[in-house]
Amino acid sequence: MIRINLLPYQEKAKKETQTKQIVIIAGCFILFFLIIGVVHLWITASVRSLEQDVKSKDEKIMSLNKIIGEVEQIKNEKKILEKKLGVIGNLEKNRNYPVRLLADVASLVPT
Repeated sequence: MIRINLLPYQEKAKKETQTKQIVIIAGCFILFFLIIGVVHLWITASVRSLEQDVKSKDEKIMSLNKIIGEVEQIKNEKKILEKKLGVIGNLEKNRNYPVRLLADVASLVPT
């Protein structure tokens, strides 16, 4: 007599294979989204770090511009003082001129 197995063993195997494939695909999607999340967090942290660097550099530029302004002011004051010293030096050099002129005129006047 021929024995016929009526149990659905092939369908059971197909269901197990399908279940394994679904679990693997779901795991891949979860892994994919985790990787995307990590990359997103890494890029966000990198952007924050760069923004902080830019902010600190801007603050440093502002302080250096203030110092440059002070240096320019000091240079202008130095030019003014050099002009004043030049005028004073010229006056010192020509200080004896009127005295010599009067002495020469006095020597030319007959006595």
